[in-house]
Amino acid sequence: MSDRYEINGAFVRIFNSLIESKTIKSKGELATILNIKPSTLSEIIAKRQGVTVEFIQKFCSAFPTITPNDFSM
Repeated sequence: MSDRYEINGAFVRIFNSLIESKTIKSKGELATILNIKPSTLSEIIAKRQGVTVEFIQKFCSAFPTITPNDFSM
C-alpha cells in the first residue's frame, strides 16, 4: 500500500497534468470544483496535509477519467 507521501505525490503529478492540459486553470478553480477551501488544496499540494479517501472520491467524481488507482505509484 502506498504511504501518504506517495499518494500526495501522485496527486501533485495529476494536478500538474490537469493544469498543463488546460483541463483546469488554477488551484482556485480546482478547489471550487471539489468544494474545498483553497488553503486545504494548497496544504495538500505542499504535502503538509494528506490526501483522504473522501478527497480521492470527490476528485475522481469530478474527473471521471481519473481513478483511485491513479493515486498509487
